[in-house]
Amino acid sequence: ISVGTSITGASLLWYVYTKLDVFIAARLWNSTALGFYTVPVHLARLPAGKVMPLLRKIAMPSFAEIRDDPAAVRYYFRRILSIGALVSFAVFFGIASIAPTAVPLLLGEKWAPSTWLMFTVCLGMPFSSLIGLYSPILQATGHHALALSNTTLALVLFAVTFTVGALQGPLGLASAWAISFPILFLIVTLRSAPRLGVRPADVFRNIIAPLSAAVLMLTANLIFKHYSPFNLQPAVMLATQIVLGAATYILSLFLLDGKTLKSAIEMV
Repeated sequence: ISVGTSITGASLLWYVYTKLDVFIAARLWNSTALGFYTVPVHLARLPAGKVMPLLRKIAMPSFAEIRDDPAAVRYYFRRILSIGALVSFAVFFGIASIAPTAVPLLLGEKWAPSTWLMFTVCLGMPFSSLIGLYSPILQATGHHALALSNTTLALVLFAVTFTVGALQGPLGLASAWAISFPILFLIVTLRSAPRLGVRPADVFRNIIAPLSAAVLMLTANLIFKHYSPFNLQPAVMLATQIVLGAATYILSLFLLDGKTLKSAIEMV
């Protein structure tokens, strides 16, 4: 009963805080502003919505099977965190880096005001994906009460930041996403990593290379977009940015942490 109550409570609270931004915004903005916000945010969250449920389903039974082997829990937690960071930073910072080109091209010029909303939201989404790995692992290893309290903290944090951000308009609410998720990741890591036998410093060390590579990719694409001497058509510009971004990310990661890149390739 205790385990079931904690997991059910965490799931309900998670559902509430993932819908909280629209709930707050709908009471403060008109329908036009709400539309310009919800469409890019929904698109930005699609990759996480497709991948994270699968990872959670894999993580729960996998870590439950090794819960009595602390060394294995530590090893596989750090490994899944590294791979998760490598993929999530690449995907979401990649989307952010092409948003100024992709949004007007794919959605139409009338959606141009949504460009920087998508850009901003994507900066926080990798941390959201990494936070999502904690809950099933904590539940599988017997720390279901901690998973519930983490979700409760998330709801409180987002209730405050979303309200403050929404009062500033759509970009303010998007900024609340980008600011809140790194803060929440820091809090959840400090509270949860020691329970899994991992030092928080090791967690941050595992994500620094993918984060740095993603920042370099983002910078390269934005510079190319704004300072390119070539007068490229939007579709050609988008294709070029995708290739440039992928090459920059892979090369940067190879130079910063080739071991993690090799491990990801082997896992695939």
